[in-house]
Amino acid sequence: MLILSGGLIAAPALGAGSPGLGTDPGRGTIVASDLDVDQVAIQAAAMPAVRSIRAQMYDDKEVLFNGQPLYRAVDQAGLSRSEYINGVSWDTNLEKSAIQRAYEQNIVWGHVRPDGGSYKEADLLGKWPGEILTTQADIAVAIADVEKGSWAGERDDLIRYNGAFNNATGHLYNLINPSYKSFGFARVGNVTVGWMSASRSSDTRGTQLDGNYTFETAVSSSNMSNVDGDLDVDSSLTAGETGTAEVTGTARSMYWLPAIPVEVEADYSSSNSNVLKVNVDGSYTAVGNGSVTVTATTATGQDYTARVTVTGNLVQEPAKKNSFYLTDSWSSLAINNSFVYGRAGDEVYVGDWNGDGRDTLGVRRGKTFFLNDSLRGGIADHEFMYGREGDEVLVGDWDGDGRDTLGVRRGKTFFLNDSLRGGNADHEFMYGRQADEVLIGDWNGNGEDTISVRRDATYFINNVLIGGNANRFFDYGYASDEALVGDWDGDGYDTVSLRRGTSILLNNSRSDAVTSRSVSFGLASDRVFVGDWNGDGIDTPGLNRLD
Repeated sequence: MLILSGGLIAAPALGAGSPGLGTDPGRGTIVASDLDVDQVAIQAAAMPAVRSIRAQMYDDKEVLFNGQPLYRAVDQAGLSRSEYINGVSWDTNLEKSAIQRAYEQNIVWGHVRPDGGSYKEADLLGKWPGEILTTQADIAVAIADVEKGSWAGERDDLIRYNGAFNNATGHLYNLINPSYKSFGFARVGNVTVGWMSASRSSDTRGTQLDGNYTFETAVSSSNMSNVDGDLDVDSSLTAGETGTAEVTGTARSMYWLPAIPVEVEADYSSSNSNVLKVNVDGSYTAVGNGSVTVTATTATGQDYTARVTVTGNLVQEPAKKNSFYLTDSWSSLAINNSFVYGRAGDEVYVGDWNGDGRDTLGVRRGKTFFLNDSLRGGIADHEFMYGREGDEVLVGDWDGDGRDTLGVRRGKTFFLNDSLRGGNADHEFMYGRQADEVLIGDWNGNGEDTISVRRDATYFINNVLIGGNANRFFDYGYASDEALVGDWDGDGYDTVSLRRGTSILLNNSRSDAVTSRSVSFGLASDRVFVGDWNGDGIDTPGLNRLD
C-alpha cells in the first residue's frame, strides 16, 4: 500500500519543537510509542537509490514528465544529466519530518495528521514539501526497482498519463521531479515515508538515530478510535502499596497493518481518596478498606476506568510540615522569613516568576508545578503541567526578560521555555554528558542565564544556550561538595560556591575559584536553596526542613 502528496501550492508551515525531532506533535491526546529505528541504514540506502532511479528514468526515452520527455524537462530546468542525478542531497530537517510522519502513519493513514491537520504541519523548513508513503520495508527497492518497487513501479503509469502528477504516478513523479533537490526518508514501525523539497539542504549529516526511541503525536477525538487502550492498574491492593496507573494498548491505522504498542497520556483520579489516593499523573497510594473507580481522562475527553479493591488500613504517621527559613543577610544569617509551603516530598524550585526582582518558591508534584509570586504558603499563583516524570527540571531567565521560566533535560538534550507554560520548547540543544550535574547562572553579567555543567570537581562554564565546547573551565572543591550558584555580592555576575556539611564556602571570583569566606548555616540534614529574597540584587541562603 502506498500514498503520495505533491507540493503543488505554497503555504506557510506550522512546524515547532518536540522532543528529539523539533516537530510539533499537534493538538489533541498525546499517544506515544517506544519503537526501534535505524536511520543510519535508511540514509545509506536511500540516496544511492534516488540517484539510481533518476538515472534510469533520464536514460529511458519513453519516460515523460509534465507532457514531455524527462530529459527535456531536465534540460529546461537548466540541469545537465550529471547535475540532475548527482546534485540531490540528504536533508536532516526533511528526515526529521519524515520520521515524525512515519510514526503517525501507524496510527492514522494518509496525508492528514492524527490530530486532523495537514501533513505539512510537521514541516521544519517553512515550505510545502512533497510526501510519499509506503509499507514496503526495503527502501532501496521501493525507490529504484522498477519491477518490484512500490514507488519506482509507477514507470508505466507515468508514461500512460503523459507524465502528469496523480494518484497513480505521484510517488515516482516526486522522486524524479527536477525541481526537487533535497530528500529525507524514514521508517518507523511498519511505514516508510519520503519527504522532498526544492530548497537546497543546509544540513546533510542526518539524525543518525539507531536504536529504540519514544515517538509521540497528538490524536483527535475521532481518530482515537484507532487506539485500543486499557487502564492498567492492579485490581487488588493492600493498604500502603504504591504504584502508577497507565493507559496502554495498541494502535493500528489500517486493518492489514500490524499494530504498534502505545501509551496514552491522561489525567487520573480516584472516586474515593480515602480508599485509594490517585495523583493526576497516575501515581497512587492504597489508603484503606474499600473499592474505588480509577478514571483516566484524555485531553480529547476519552475516559478509561478500572475498579480497584483495597484491603487493610494504612497507619498514618503524623504529617510533617514542609518548612522554609530564609535570610536576607550574609553578615548576620538571621532568619527574616519563615513559612510552610507544599508537601513533604515535593521538589522545590527557586525563581523570579513575575519579574519583580524578588525570588520566590515553587514546587513540583508529579508533572504539576505550583509556583508562588510571594514568599508565603497557601494557594499557588501559577499551576500547570510541564514535561514528563523523570525529567530533570531547570529554572533560569533564558531570554533576559527578568522572568525565570522552566526547562528540562532528557539525557544530554535540553528543552527550555521562555514562558511559564507547557508545550513546545523555545530552545533545544545538546550539551555535556548525561552524568554531568547541571548548573544554571548568568556567568557573564548580560542578564541571561545559561547552562553549565559540573563533572566531579571540574566546572565547565558556557555563556550561550548552545552545545559545543565550554567557554572556560576550572577545578574547585571536592566531588562530594554541593555546588551553589548565585550572585553573592550584587555585581551582576553569578559564581559557584560550595556547601560542605553545615558550612558554605563563598566564592566571588569570576576568573578563578577562591573561597573568600566560610559561614555555618542550618543543619547538615537541611536542604539549602539560594535566592534574592528581598530584591537587593544579592543572593542569600534559605533552608527547607521537615518539622
